[in-house]
Amino acid sequence: MPSLIPEILSDIGNELIENKDSNAINRFALSGKMPFQTMIKLFSSVETLEIHEMHYIIGWGAKCFRIDFEFTEPPLKFLLNCSGNLITRFYIKNYFSNAQQKMYQPIFDKIIAQKQLITFTISDDIYKCNTALFDEFLIHFSSTLKNLSIPSKCLTPKFRDSFNLESLTIVDFVDDRLLLFCCKTSSLTLTFDQSPLKKYKKFFLQNHRNGPSLFSINELILDYTNDCFCLLNFGCFENCMKFFPSIKLMKFNVSFKSLDNIQSIILYCTKFINGSIKVPTKVIIEFKRQKGAICLGYHRCKEICTDFETYESNSKFYCFRRIVLTAGNESTIFEVQLPKWNLRLI
Repeated sequence: MPSLIPEILSDIGNELIENKDSNAINRFALSGKMPFQTMIKLFSSVETLEIHEMHYIIGWGAKCFRIDFEFTEPPLKFLLNCSGNLITRFYIKNYFSNAQQKMYQPIFDKIIAQKQLITFTISDDIYKCNTALFDEFLIHFSSTLKNLSIPSKCLTPKFRDSFNLESLTIVDFVDDRLLLFCCKTSSLTLTFDQSPLKKYKKFFLQNHRNGPSLFSINELILDYTNDCFCLLNFGCFENCMKFFPSIKLMKFNVSFKSLDNIQSIILYCTKFINGSIKVPTKVIIEFKRQKGAICLGYHRCKEICTDFETYESNSKFYCFRRIVLTAGNESTIFEVQLPKWNLRLI
């Protein structure tokens, strides 16, 4: 039936995108007026866009599809330029030359015009090469952005006074400006190769003040990108309460070398909670998934967390909880999350 043609064409277009074959997409789009309009409509409805060096990712809701390219000019550029009006999640993970900036400018212009961006991510290297561009770009979304991943160089007085976020992630080494120029956010994730808390403590003692926005932070996540986690980092509980006095949840994302290493981290964390006066009401250790040959079942995880009760597990983690007393005669919830697969044993 003629009324079904648009629906059939849309199904074909979706299947071609799922197959990630840019040549097939191009042939279909140029095969006639209705296929062309179908692909224009599909790309115009893109909600997620990730720009990488040799590929880009487009998505609708939870579904995202990768399209690779070999040359400077990405394939299907005439279709990609149709996107932007509905984009709410934007990730830039590729160096932008002046030529590339001009190439993607139509998309930037549409995103800015619609002002509905919710999530934005940019790496340190990209920001350094395009500082003025992205400083100007970000400020357009001060009323819509809720989730932001940026390098610490973005932290300025103007940034602090412009945003009120749900989550902020600092993607590089964090310097002293965080304490003064962090914006309001419910959740803060610090990503680093080593703990900067000693540096913060020195800054705090010298300046005797923190930025007012730090009082808005309820959740602090310390994400150790490399195998650099040190057990002494658990001694930072009370220092963190000085810097971030309102945190209710503190989470460590750590890697590990062996099952003995996991047990040692759990033991030391328990001891530091016991010995600290001020501790967040909930502390979580998430052990990062590692590449490996075997899976770790529930019973093995339970052996590791012998003094814990099983909490609701999800598709990625077994979760265990226990109540731990502090030196201040209070209690905190201590949760351990262990990956269900890809656990490396050394």
